[in-house]
Amino acid sequence: MKRIFFYLIFTCLLSVAVPNNLKAIPDSLTVTASAEKAEVARLTDRLEEIKLMDKSVLTRQERKTLRQEVKAIEQELKTMGGGIYISAGLGVVILLLLLIIML
Repeated sequence: MKRIFFYLIFTCLLSVAVPNNLKAIPDSLTVTASAEKAEVARLTDRLEEIKLMDKSVLTRQERKTLRQEVKAIEQELKTMGGGIYISAGLGVVILLLLLIIML
């Protein structure tokens, strides 16, 4: 039991420790990130504009075009968000595999 506790603490410490060279961010990356943030802000503003519109005066074709635009904006926001999403089940499986490997 002490051994498992030791490995668990060791794994937690390794996951927190980050080498200093990984913290250095190139200038081009920061420029891209700021441009991406501006694009995300622009797209969310457009979504808010669409939500606040009075859609009762629009024709059927205009509403359809508007829905397509909203779907395209939401899809673009999803791709810009990036990141890795791990479900709870996958997290448990990874934790069990780590425990099995350590024993």
